[in-house]
Amino acid sequence: MNPITTFFCDDNTKLFGSSASAEKTLAYYKDQIRGQGCADHIELKYLGEPRGKALFATKDFEKGQRIFTELAAFAFQSTENTHIARVCSRCLHFVGSPQDQIELLMQRKLTAKEALDVTAAINQLPSDWKNGFSGDATVTCGCGEVYCGLGCKEKDIAFGHLQVCTAANPAAAHAINEFKDHAKGTNETFLLALKVFAFIADKVKSHKTPSSREALEEAVWPIRVFAKDFWWNVCMPDEAEEEDPEELKRALKGLLKDSVELLKDVFKHVPELNPVMNVDFYGLLMGIFERNNVAIVTPSPMLALLEHLPSPITESVLERVSQFISSSSNSHSHDHGHEGGSHDHSHGGNNSATADPFEALDALVAEGSGLHTIHATINHSCTPNAMVFKDAAGLDVSASSSSLGSISGNVIRDGRTVIRAIKNIKKGEEITISYLDEGSDEMDADFEVADEDGEDEREWRAMSLREYGIDKCECAKCKK
Repeated sequence: MNPITTFFCDDNTKLFGSSASAEKTLAYYKDQIRGQGCADHIELKYLGEPRGKALFATKDFEKGQRIFTELAAFAFQSTENTHIARVCSRCLHFVGSPQDQIELLMQRKLTAKEALDVTAAINQLPSDWKNGFSGDATVTCGCGEVYCGLGCKEKDIAFGHLQVCTAANPAAAHAINEFKDHAKGTNETFLLALKVFAFIADKVKSHKTPSSREALEEAVWPIRVFAKDFWWNVCMPDEAEEEDPEELKRALKGLLKDSVELLKDVFKHVPELNPVMNVDFYGLLMGIFERNNVAIVTPSPMLALLEHLPSPITESVLERVSQFISSSSNSHSHDHGHEGGSHDHSHGGNNSATADPFEALDALVAEGSGLHTIHATINHSCTPNAMVFKDAAGLDVSASSSSLGSISGNVIRDGRTVIRAIKNIKKGEEITISYLDEGSDEMDADFEVADEDGEDEREWRAMSLREYGIDKCECAKCKK
């Protein structure tokens, strides 16, 4: 590995290995926590290895109470989901008007009569219902990216969007589109990687000495803090299909090699990025996604409207949703070739083409995947005291208004993740979640993992945790 990849590969022992580095790391997380509006709720500490970084409560939380919310540092909307939801490129808030969303679903413009019917239906809803759409605040970039407002567009620019904007870089437009097409056809998480490389490129170019190693180290540092390993080490072979580990490794490296060559064309205008244009660096970045990514879900404001629309419009929309579910029935499986790098959220709906359309309304949500700086520091426990509440339709009203962002009353309007207590948590107690899907209902705050289980369950849990770099869980449940 070259020097910058070796630097990027460093783990907690290096981040906290000296007082200067530890101080810088803790200050960074403190700033990130403050930026999410939860400085009075949580703090990060380093516990040494093997526990590493850990998140602690700085106040008492009752069971069911929100601990904090977080918007992803980097996020993207699932390619398939773009056919049924038009959302902000930055935060996944629904954009445009209700009419825009209906026309997207119906795949045609509304007639004058239908438009009047939609307006009449909207008038029957509470006045704050429209807050679920960005409406006139919608901002479009010259490259086609859409934002719920100027704030999200400016944030995206600050995170390097102009480096991969076809309007700002017409000379690179073909290369950018070619990279995106390759990603959509192989592994859409490469689209998230493109955003990270754009962020690095932007930071390097704005440095006082862009060509220096210092510039590149500072640019990759916010990504370096995540737990990581090479993609081919993190991806677990599919035992059901008798997948060979070495064959999987070769396949992933081959996929990365093709993607790297396309990346080089995208960033020809930033030669300072050459040291990170290699399979090893890219493999570490994909390993970060595989280990840390969280599925993003934005509840759709369309559900309430459909109840008031004339039957022909509602039936047309629901038919379209059913067709979408049928065509993407296999899209939520964990497949390293297509969905690797995202711990997908399953809605548990019926994926049959003959399913009752009303049961398919759950698919109207906006879906994507993202990398969350604070969330990624929460350690695993087989008996957790918190959970990721991605499907959030509401929050406790007692939440501090300073941290609500796109939240109106109890309703979440964007793709932020919500960490919620499933047990009473005392001030000074470590906040933990389960990294595993153990059959919990994410909408049920009463969910608690059983204290004991059988040998087969323990073996499954141990195997699953290895994907997250946990070779041996020392919790009381596993010791039993």
